[in-house]
Amino acid sequence: FRLDLLGVSSARQAIQQPVKQSGVDFSQPTVDKLINDLRQIQVQLPDGSMETRLGPHVEPVQLQVVCFHLWQQLSPEKMQITEDDLSAIGSVDQSLATYYAAQVASIAARANVKERFIRNWFEHELITESGIRGQVLMETEASKGLANTAIRMLVDAHLVRAEKRLGATWFE
Repeated sequence: FRLDLLGVSSARQAIQQPVKQSGVDFSQPTVDKLINDLRQIQVQLPDGSMETRLGPHVEPVQLQVVCFHLWQQLSPEKMQITEDDLSAIGSVDQSLATYYAAQVASIAARANVKERFIRNWFEHELITESGIRGQVLMETEASKGLANTAIRMLVDAHLVRAEKRLGATWFE
């Protein structure tokens, strides 16, 4: 089921509470950095240019991917997660890119579609020239050239969102 976007306070709890049960603590500056990195959005300015700003929300799946990647890299003896630990795994974007690459490769193999085709579909159909999210209307069998079976796998991997609006399904 779909989780709603997390506000800053909810994101903080989602980061700190699960590891606390294992006796591990996130330093406050680390939590703040992680949340701020995850809530960056592109905002269009009046002149049409784009600017990165802090948005009000964090995508739960992105938070889960980054925290899981961080957790996998920690030594079992580690009792506090610091900004150095975050830096050691790379940026939030690198963690998300690693997840994206693994999922696209897996889906390409299972759906018998070339990985490059899926990547091009994202680049040309789901991301606008300005670098923000675009939308694709679901069509019969394939949507903007990609088989709906492959798109459903992308939805299941949380790389694509399917949303019903006005009786139609849109992929984003």
